[in-house]
Amino acid sequence: MSASDAALKIIRNAEGLKLTPYKDAGLLAIGYGHRLKNKKIKKITPAHAENLLKSDVGEVEKRIRPLLSKSRIRQHQYDALVSFTYNVGPDKAKNVIKYASEGKHDKVKSEMNRFVHSEGKKLGGLVNRRKSETDLYTAPNKVLEKAVLRKKVLGASTKS
Repeated sequence: MSASDAALKIIRNAEGLKLTPYKDAGLLAIGYGHRLKNKKIKKITPAHAENLLKSDVGEVEKRIRPLLSKSRIRQHQYDALVSFTYNVGPDKAKNVIKYASEGKHDKVKSEMNRFVHSEGKKLGGLVNRRKSETDLYTAPNKVLEKAVLRKKVLGASTKS
């Protein structure tokens, strides 16, 4: 299983695109929340930001995929876990991943919702992101998954 566009959309929406370096939880970042190691970089293109995002998501997947290999999670659950882990990091996501691999879906949701603070402050952006991730994780089917993405994550109208 690999992250689908649903995971990338949540990440893009929550992180926002910043083409110049910025502080994120006390660390230097660029693009869609990419941790900037080379402080000499002053600006990137949208295409470069997209490449960094996909590379970073690939690294997240390398860390969580082995932990989920024996579980029976669905694509939308995997996507939610990828977005969550991208945001909090693999170490902080370990309990969520463990609960998902054990099929303890209520615990996944409650554990995810604990991560809404940064530097000691509850942030509305993190509350919204956790809501998007937990809604996607608990979506019972693809139809609902698409509705969740359209309404909750992307903010698009649900009218046809």
